[in-house]
Amino acid sequence: MDDRSKYTQGGYEKFRKAVFAMSKPVLDKRFNENRNEWIVITKNILFNQKGQKTFSKPPTKEEEIILKIRGGFNEIALSYDSMTEIPLYLKKYPQKLIWKSKFLEFVIVNYLNEVYILSERLEAYTKKIIRLYKKHPDIAKVEKEILTFDKLFKDLFNSHNNNLRGEHVHVRRFEDDDLNRLVYLEVLYHNGNNPNDKFVNSEYKKAIAFNKK
Repeated sequence: MDDRSKYTQGGYEKFRKAVFAMSKPVLDKRFNENRNEWIVITKNILFNQKGQKTFSKPPTKEEEIILKIRGGFNEIALSYDSMTEIPLYLKKYPQKLIWKSKFLEFVIVNYLNEVYILSERLEAYTKKIIRLYKKHPDIAKVEKEILTFDKLFKDLFNSHNNNLRGEHVHVRRFEDDDLNRLVYLEVLYHNGNNPNDKFVNSEYKKAIAFNKK
């Protein structure tokens, strides 16, 4: 079996369940031992009230490790969920939208931004796990597994290097030939005074459909 199979969607779900199963007993114990504080904290957060929003008792060493593993995974999960939800926005444009190319560009840039954030969080998480396990007797096995995963996701993200670099996402505008063609057709379409209107209209609609894929 290809080693990459364990890092697919099924592997992600398996790891998520393992993280939650590992952390639940430890976190439940912490909450139960500080139940009164937990009620106050929950109330303050839910109703946006001033007051205590963290436990006064610092976490034990075990709890601290579990919180780092769980917290790091939660950040990755948030980025992954955001990235997978963004394409859903393309299924229906806002009703009052005139320049569809602007909406497409907005969605694409946000998608690339989320992919970039995900790649950064994955890299930080693998380093964090290695640091946490550095004194563990199975560190060699853990490190080998993590380095295999690390190489896999870096190869994947580097294959889209031009779109994922931070300077591309945050400094200069996103550029794409197909999107640029859509912008050009959109200008002609809204101008309405072109002798090739039927052709322009047809190509414009085709370009919208193509860029939504």
